[in-house]
Amino acid sequence: MARFAFAVAFLFVFGASGREEEVELNARGDGIVHSAVRKHSSFAQGSLVRSEVDGAPTILGVEDKIQGAMDGGVALGACKNFKKTATQMSSVSCPAPLKMVGCSCRDKEGEKTGACGTKFNTMETCSVFTKMNSNITAYVRCCHMDWASNFSIKTSLKSDPEEGKGIEIGCDIGETLLGCACLPDDAPNTGCKHNQVKETKGVASCLATNIKDHAAGVKSQALCAVIPNSSSWETVALTVHAVDAATNLSCSKKELQMISCSCGSSIGQCNGGKVVGGKCECNGARCFATARCADIPVPPSDCQWAVWGEWADCSVSCGNGTTSRVREMAVLAMNGGKDCIGATNATARCKGGATNRECNSTRTVPVHNPPQGHTLLIVLVVVVAILTGAGVMIVNANQKQSKMMEGHEGEHHGEYDQWGGQESWGEHQGEHQGEHQGEQQWAGPQ
Repeated sequence: MARFAFAVAFLFVFGASGREEEVELNARGDGIVHSAVRKHSSFAQGSLVRSEVDGAPTILGVEDKIQGAMDGGVALGACKNFKKTATQMSSVSCPAPLKMVGCSCRDKEGEKTGACGTKFNTMETCSVFTKMNSNITAYVRCCHMDWASNFSIKTSLKSDPEEGKGIEIGCDIGETLLGCACLPDDAPNTGCKHNQVKETKGVASCLATNIKDHAAGVKSQALCAVIPNSSSWETVALTVHAVDAATNLSCSKKELQMISCSCGSSIGQCNGGKVVGGKCECNGARCFATARCADIPVPPSDCQWAVWGEWADCSVSCGNGTTSRVREMAVLAMNGGKDCIGATNATARCKGGATNRECNSTRTVPVHNPPQGHTLLIVLVVVVAILTGAGVMIVNANQKQSKMMEGHEGEHHGEYDQWGGQESWGEHQGEHQGEHQGEQQWAGPQ
């Protein structure tokens, strides 16, 4: 009984807290969003369950404007080498959206081939060449500079066939030289004695020289681009050849970044190299190194909003209500860029998708939360019900105990009857009392 009373009170309390309501709030005025409604098992009791909003407005094209800060596995403003090894000829490309800024070759360690050739190709590709049946590794230097533009490859005519004959090429006015390449005219083959960056009166150019007994000659290539806000461009070079040791050529200042590295040898015995740890590392029996360095700051990057999230369900199934959505910042402002402007939340009007028939058939009188006095009354009812159940249990226990005591008394009466019972004991008691009285009369007073 107590359990039943408690269950009824529990359902009454929590059932009274639910109510059906219709709310209309201020909207942005960008139209009404309609929602679809699906039926639920509690529909017969007047409940409508909302589904996702259909036809929610979206913002297109925002994803295309957001550039990831680690595209191609390289942070914005940073550079990285990518390599590939093959026999006699190898090619490797920069992953999008990285841009090629240098191309280097490296003969296999121990083969000591020397005089390998390089070529700037389209599609951000570096190609390298060596002798037949020899192994060669291509190193392409790639930078994440999406603000740079007008990348171009300038290729010279071929040099004369004699040893040490060279050919030079540079960039157009307004462009910056990034790196140099030496292309044997009979590639894939060797033939490059020197691949150097030259600078005269602040103007940089590329010089390629031909090796001995290479009648085909060589061509020089210059990789050029327009890089806004870059400064302190310089060409660094060794003063002497490195013999049986890496060149380890560095920029003149620590704050400058090495963009590209070019290797060569006066006797054609340099096996090539690459940029490693901000240094131009050329290896071979005798190597000479030149490199390009600059200060290329990352330009200001404005804050970018991510796309709006989905619209939430309409607040009502019948009549007019509201819906909302949120958005987050996809890219924070960096390097002095502009902060995002606008709201992170948006609200719009919506209309429940239930039909008039559904809404009319389930119309109920709103049930409000009970006043504080009613709540106290409900609590008292629950307490009384519990106490009543406890009292019933106590009464039942007392009755059971009384019955047990009556049973024990009956057993004792049976024992008394077996030995003469109450009456026999009284008779003996009377006899003994008479004897005592007789004795007292016979003795008399002394």
